Amino acid sequence: MPAVGIGAASGSFESHPAAAAKAAEAATANPGQLGDPASATKAAGAATRGTTAGKPAHDDGNHVPLTAVPKSDPAKGLVYTGLVVAPANDPCAGELKSADGLCTHGPDAAPDGVDIHKSVPPVVPATAPTPGPTGGSSPSPATTDLPQGTAAWDIRTLPGTGGSTPSPSKTPTGTEVVCDGDGTTGNRVQVLYVHGPDHDRFADYRDSIKHWAADVDVIYRASAEQTGGNRHVRYVTDSNCTASVLDVEVSAAALGNWSAANGEVVDKGFNRRDRKYMMFTDAQVYCGLGSFANDDRAGQDNPSNFGPSYARIDSGCWGAHAAAHELGHNLGAVSNSAPDSSGRSHCTVNWDLMCYPDGGGKPMTTKCSDFLNRDRLDCTKDDYFNTDPKPGSYLASHWNVANNQFLIADAHALPEISIRQLTATEVDFGWGKAEGAKGYRLVINGQAGALIPAGPYSNSTVMPGLTPNTDYTLAIEVVDANGKSSAPGRATSFHTPRG
Repeated sequence: MPAVGIGAASGSFESHPAAAAKAAEAATANPGQLGDPASATKAAGAATRGTTAGKPAHDDGNHVPLTAVPKSDPAKGLVYTGLVVAPANDPCAGELKSADGLCTHGPDAAPDGVDIHKSVPPVVPATAPTPGPTGGSSPSPATTDLPQGTAAWDIRTLPGTGGSTPSPSKTPTGTEVVCDGDGTTGNRVQVLYVHGPDHDRFADYRDSIKHWAADVDVIYRASAEQTGGNRHVRYVTDSNCTASVLDVEVSAAALGNWSAANGEVVDKGFNRRDRKYMMFTDAQVYCGLGSFANDDRAGQDNPSNFGPSYARIDSGCWGAHAAAHELGHNLGAVSNSAPDSSGRSHCTVNWDLMCYPDGGGKPMTTKCSDFLNRDRLDCTKDDYFNTDPKPGSYLASHWNVANNQFLIADAHALPEISIRQLTATEVDFGWGKAEGAKGYRLVINGQAGALIPAGPYSNSTVMPGLTPNTDYTLAIEVVDANGKSSAPGRATSFHTPRG
């Protein structure tokens, strides 16, 4: 049996809540600019706190209700300070409830081998905040716009191959996400770095948090592809098409209490109805917690389609897996009426991002034997996420996270590369066209190359200067009318023959 907690093998975690609060409309109808959260008044924050939706409509036949607050075990991240068992007829009935009116089953134990009192180290070296004006990867000044059929750039000009070296991208590799619209309008996930006084490691972790946010998007995109669809997390984005990460300070006392910390975040203006807040919290109290509306109605009025919602991941469990799991709860997974429900807002299937033995007493079953599926949503494709549910299936008539408005649904798929001819020193390749593209930027081994303007014959090129008997990866970024590049599409790998 797997260890308690999500992705036990990877040091991620699990936790979740249950019954998202609907914010007061007046408090969030016209909030201030996202980059200036202080413009939201404390009065709006006070209006949001403690405001809950009516009793959600759902079938709780699988529910395993809590009757008492469990005993705390701080060594495992099980801290129940500030949580109470919700009374009968409360939206959180059978769950725990915070002072802010948020429902949760409470914190979950850290996976075996994970010490929540040791911070996950940065995965991206800290860099100065230098957002580029055009987004995506920055082109080399040595490259020019190229017509169809022209070599994108000579591989020998890349670092370490003996030629001139292109200027490095201002955006660290692996941090780009899909840009949608102006980056701020509409329903979006806002990433926060939350910390106490005199403990601000924002500069050290900013790019790593962007990287983890981008990897969360990879999980959602790859999960959608399993059912023939295309989904991306709709983040608030910077000008360089990375997730916006805001630096938020709360009191040291608040960090030890989920309700208190959320309250201070709300009072700073992070209470928008069109936001879900992914909070990388620099504390060592929990693995994670997040708000969850246990409402299984299929309509777009489902409270999971609205904010504000809050997901907290503490530093001992920082990473994409934990953040993707908590975001899953914010988006509405897993309803207690789902076929494989654990009865406590998870599922009981190996392997699955949202499934684990959460103490509800139901046994785990193996329906997806590939352990890599622990980083994918909905193993059975009929519990909480499917971009194309079958008629008559559970998800055809119940809440489906794939329909959540905080995801970019049915976005135009990023082009994938197909290799047409390959020699020891040259590759000829093409890619599919993207609707609305003004150009395509080539990315080789993670480095930006030339911009190819869109046109009737602009989706193929030849690249010379390859090294025999060497591995390469190629990907395509789509450039829009404003000059912003998307995140790279799926990379295609190839190996050149021996010379």
